[in-house]
Amino acid sequence: MSLIAGLHLGNFALIASDKREMTINGDTLVFDHDEAEKIINAGLGYISGSGIVELLNSVKVALTNTEITHTDEILDIIKSARECFRLMHYTNLEWAEKQIKKTGWNFTYITEENGQPTVRVAIVHGSWNDDEVRLLHKGVAKILIPIDGTDLETQQLSDYLNENLKTTDEIPNLVDNISYHIPILINLFKSAAKICESVSESFHVAVHVNDGKMMISSEICASTVNVQLLTNIT
Repeated sequence: MSLIAGLHLGNFALIASDKREMTINGDTLVFDHDEAEKIINAGLGYISGSGIVELLNSVKVALTNTEITHTDEILDIIKSARECFRLMHYTNLEWAEKQIKKTGWNFTYITEENGQPTVRVAIVHGSWNDDEVRLLHKGVAKILIPIDGTDLETQQLSDYLNENLKTTDEIPNLVDNISYHIPILINLFKSAAKICESVSESFHVAVHVNDGKMMISSEICASTVNVQLLTNIT
């Protein structure tokens, strides 16, 4: 189901995602495991999703098997996966549409602004009336909450994150900036896990820097002291 957070921190973007995976039995959520790897390297950046596992996994597989060179290709894969999901559940389209409306993704990529490379955080969600992406502005964070969360809970968690966010204008050093946000994210996921059974306290973060460097963390939990970041070669 996933709680995912996207943060535009100035010279870099950060995506965080929990590790719990649930299945749906009728209208009931059933715990599966807390070992999911929900942030993937899509080539041009990182991507993670929140919502119905079947739809998320189909997008994940397609991204893994496709060389992505433009954000439009990500949107095409998401649109195609939605149509396949509708076809798979044609006998219960009302249910299928409900799941689509609760499923969304955020992803990072590098573009050029004023002749300089700059990172973007993009969001696409099934609840919107169009297939356009929304971009996060510098200094803004956005939460996508699981199916068992409410709009109010989403807003409260987003407010908490935005109230404590500091960009590289305030903390210029990359390592220091990441280190500052880790305890905030630990509290975020701990709070979310209390209100949403489909969210784990443990999570991963992925970092995408303006210069193109991409790093993903080891598992982070409440007891984590030192976060290890593995550099991805793109």
